[in-house]
Amino acid sequence: MIGMSLVEDFAAVILLSILSSVASTGTASLGDVGRITGKLGLFSAGALVFGALVAPRVMGFVSRLGSRETLLVAGLATVFGLALLANWLGISAAAGAFLIGAVPGDSDQAEQISEAMAPVRDLFAALFFVSVGMLVDVSQFGSFLVPALAVSAVFIVGKIVVNTVATFFAGHDGRTSTQVGMSMPQTGEFSLAMAKVGADHSAASATLYPVITVTTAVTSLVYPFVFRSADRVTDMMERWAPDRLRRYVDHIHMWLLVFRNAFTFDTPLARQIQRSGRLAAVNLMDWRSRSRGIRSGGGARRRAWRRDDVRLFVRDSLVAGAALLIAIWAIPFVSQL
Repeated sequence: MIGMSLVEDFAAVILLSILSSVASTGTASLGDVGRITGKLGLFSAGALVFGALVAPRVMGFVSRLGSRETLLVAGLATVFGLALLANWLGISAAAGAFLIGAVPGDSDQAEQISEAMAPVRDLFAALFFVSVGMLVDVSQFGSFLVPALAVSAVFIVGKIVVNTVATFFAGHDGRTSTQVGMSMPQTGEFSLAMAKVGADHSAASATLYPVITVTTAVTSLVYPFVFRSADRVTDMMERWAPDRLRRYVDHIHMWLLVFRNAFTFDTPLARQIQRSGRLAAVNLMDWRSRSRGIRSGGGARRRAWRRDDVRLFVRDSLVAGAALLIAIWAIPFVSQL
């Protein structure tokens, strides 16, 4: 469920970036969408390289200073800086904030940064929802209440059905699929952001934003009840479903499970290759680890740093830094294509 939520949020970030740029220019040609997607891809690559190579080392240095306030300021500066860069490049600031949000979580100081940022997070969450409520004209509440309730009903039912069916066709059993489907029947804050962008640039009806706002509130209120009733609904469906239907669903599930396992490399050789690949990636990327050494199979052998190690480390650092600079500086040129 967490993975599906992350995928949904990332897809919403892409849509928000495209909609923001299209709404500001007033055009929606295929070339414009391609340029925006290219800029977002380059920006994402640069942000991920920065998060994998630079940010953990900076956060580690700041953490060794022993100041909680300095760590908080460094984390906020990283987040706001990349969001500002995204906005300057014509990409939604939410895209930059979303991507850089994964950077502190990849560092060794993730727990410290999370604890330090908790009050700031709560403050901005409160400001966000207060600003959302201030944009709704309560005097016109009756005019968009019925459409909002209709959209809420369609959204809740549609999302439960779609997520349940998708999870089932991914090879999971009926109970798990139903529980996953009933755990995701609410809209997110990115829906509000996209509706706001459309309303600000007159790309959508003026009533769309209050409708989406009420829909978000309704789905948030309904979500706990739907989630807690997942087991009862599943038990009821198992009791009332005809035997023929249950056998048919079980047959489809077994067929999908066999089909998925046919494309899953779950052999000893495949597991060894996967384990060796992961260890190779760790050796290449995790330079801040204390156990630097030659890793083969499942073990690691510690050894002291030699001149060749320092030369390789400097060379790889320069290559990674050059790749980051090329990715960042190429974005404005791509936007002119």
